[in-house]
Amino acid sequence: MSDKIPDSTELARDFYYLNQFGFTKAPATMDDGGDEKLRRYAAALCNVSGADGNVSKEELAFIMGYCSCKGYPKSIIDDIPEMCKDAESKSKGDVMGETRELLTMGTLKNTANQIVYDGIRAATQDGLNGKEISAIEGVAEELGVGGGQLAKIFDLVKKEKELRERRIKILFPHGHPCLPSISN
Repeated sequence: MSDKIPDSTELARDFYYLNQFGFTKAPATMDDGGDEKLRRYAAALCNVSGADGNVSKEELAFIMGYCSCKGYPKSIIDDIPEMCKDAESKSKGDVMGETRELLTMGTLKNTANQIVYDGIRAATQDGLNGKEISAIEGVAEELGVGGGQLAKIFDLVKKEKELRERRIKILFPHGHPCLPSISN
């Protein structure tokens, strides 16, 4: 065991990856594209959320919080609002081109399903609309995630949301001051 104790950001990142995906080390620690790989992943989430011409404050908060949990550098977190603003005016062709480029970057070659999953989770923060669904379908197709697999990912996101709501009701049946009133 190493004598060096990781800082809290590294601990949080590694805990997240282990518990969410079963990874024994965070992809961010691999030397295969560095910060540019992380920036492109964040931009992909912004692109799906911005497909309807508006990245809501809920979508922005999700993307920033999610990337922070994954240990992204502050410079990328700070750039996410601008990435989201840029995404609001991108054409579907621009988004598909950027999506193709993602697959050329290190471990991102193995994350097509995760990119689609995270894109859905980001875009659902304010409810999905037709343009966002179309963007998700286009990104999925570009990444080689077929209709059956895409349906499974949509279903997974739906079930996770239902489980979260159930967990909140079971653990906090009388509410909690940190919960929004709609969860009580």
